[in-house]
Amino acid sequence: MLIPKPYKIMQMGLEEKLAILGLMEEGLRTKQSSLERLQKFFDNLERLINKTISGSKISLIKDFSQANAFHTIEVLSEEGKQLARLHMLYLKKPIQCYYLVYVEVQYPFRKKGLGTRVINFFNEFLEDKVAVGILDNVIPRDDPTYTIYLNNGWTPITEFISSDLIAEGGDYMVYVPTKLQIIDLKDKLNRVVYHIKRKKTYIHMRENESMVKKTISEFIDVYNALCIYFEDELKSNTHTPLMRYLFTKYTTKLISFKRRISELVGYTGGESLEQIRISEHVRNIPVQSYTPRGMTERPDLIYGDVKLYNKMPGSLRRQPARFIEALPNYRRPSFVVWLTKKGYGADKKLTIGDLLELGFDPTRLKEFSEENEKYIFERLQLRLVDALLQKTGKLLELKERLKNTSIFGTLLEVNPPLLILKDGGNAYVLRRKIEGIHWDEAMEQLQTNPSFVQYMPHVNLEGILKKSLNKLHSEVEVMLGMELPFDFFTYFVSWNLRTNQPKVVVEYDKSFFERLWIA
Repeated sequence: MLIPKPYKIMQMGLEEKLAILGLMEEGLRTKQSSLERLQKFFDNLERLINKTISGSKISLIKDFSQANAFHTIEVLSEEGKQLARLHMLYLKKPIQCYYLVYVEVQYPFRKKGLGTRVINFFNEFLEDKVAVGILDNVIPRDDPTYTIYLNNGWTPITEFISSDLIAEGGDYMVYVPTKLQIIDLKDKLNRVVYHIKRKKTYIHMRENESMVKKTISEFIDVYNALCIYFEDELKSNTHTPLMRYLFTKYTTKLISFKRRISELVGYTGGESLEQIRISEHVRNIPVQSYTPRGMTERPDLIYGDVKLYNKMPGSLRRQPARFIEALPNYRRPSFVVWLTKKGYGADKKLTIGDLLELGFDPTRLKEFSEENEKYIFERLQLRLVDALLQKTGKLLELKERLKNTSIFGTLLEVNPPLLILKDGGNAYVLRRKIEGIHWDEAMEQLQTNPSFVQYMPHVNLEGILKKSLNKLHSEVEVMLGMELPFDFFTYFVSWNLRTNQPKVVVEYDKSFFERLWIA
């Protein structure tokens, strides 16, 4: 694996951030504002986010228990529910040892204070195996949870070996089971650390942790700049269009980053994002996802069939952003569950606080019907359009090759973009609406919805879905003749949106989902 050369990300101070905000607001008054200033304001944050999420990741689909030297154990509740998985690297020599690579907490139990329970479970596992446990404590030292290992039987490895043998910035900790405490482990641990450092050349844990910390710091700086600039509006509870737009853009970046760093290898300190305190005044700001009047550029058709575009309503073609943003939000299962729980209607006007509570932006997907056809509009950052166009070419190639193809009985289909429009500082992607949901949301529903949890032991839908996705991704790589990261394409699984039930075929000897889509 080639290790990319580090590059310097230029820092922008508070005064410069405030100056850019001032220029944006002045430009709106004179109707001479441009998106360039907006892009410059978020430029440093965007660079840090991209650098961070490009770090080494662990696949949440692959079964690491089958991988060479990787072991996976499950943490179960008293009722037998799976709380978390521990992914470990097993070293047999010079002493039996498990190196904790990644902790994967299941959806319903995230942010529930499971840290101590997971660590104690791992401790019991090590006692049972009579094996040494090692981890690199990547939780930042100023994080309140940093001492969680020290408080639960773990010891800094420097109490056994010289700190000179530890990689710069490393914070290794060791757990020695009772039956091994009488043995002199110094020489053996020296060699274990040597082997681990060789392995870590490929997973870059420390770089992941460092980049997350830098990005969190920039999130805090940007938030503070926004709060200082809009201090009067926040105090008076006045919500200007520019203020709404900038805080919305900031929030969507934050929740997206929080979701994506959960896949970074070695980074188990996701709670560190709680350092970013969003005030109630900011939480009450209504969401606005497109640029204010005076900042917008001329709408444009970036990609698609001109005949289809000309069939679209005139108001959509004249002002795509305002037309699309006024459409109903796509009723994805987790959003519907949240609305029902809160007692809100589908037309609920969302706030910044709602987005933070949900952990995603429901306004990003909009439902649209035209001439008896059902569609979905997806809002996309403009900088992602080039990559989407590249991906679209591959989707069209797959569409021809996957006709009448199935895996394990599941039919395969492709749902490429039909139109890509530009307006309001965003791109809007039109696709046909399918009777399915994103695989990640399907996994969440299977793990949290009581009606599924009851029969999961009898029909392992989670396992079936993972197996099918792995197979599909492998087939796609073969067809395209290239290795692809799992998230290069987006996968959807058949789902009844009205009843919130998976569309599954259950036969005597096997069960499978009706369809999988690639988008």
